[in-house]
Amino acid sequence: MSDISQHYRDGRPQHGSPEDRGSADRYYGRNPIPHWYPQGTYKGEKITEDRMSDSEIAAYFCGYWKETDRKDWGYAYSDEGEVL
Repeated sequence: MSDISQHYRDGRPQHGSPEDRGSADRYYGRNPIPHWYPQGTYKGEKITEDRMSDSEIAAYFCGYWKETDRKDWGYAYSDEGEVL
């Protein structure tokens, strides 16, 4: 699947889309492992990197690297998102 426009609504990533999942992974301090959920986050089948198109993988990493907010777990983080 190469057309990623289906993953957006009104210019924003849909819940469960590759960009949404990348953003969530970065926010929650998880390692970047591309994936997405066609029916919404944690609903239905999880699509993993081996089944994603290059543009879907790029959208995942776009969401991951654009995310500037972090979940406050009560720890200090480096600029790279590592716990200090």
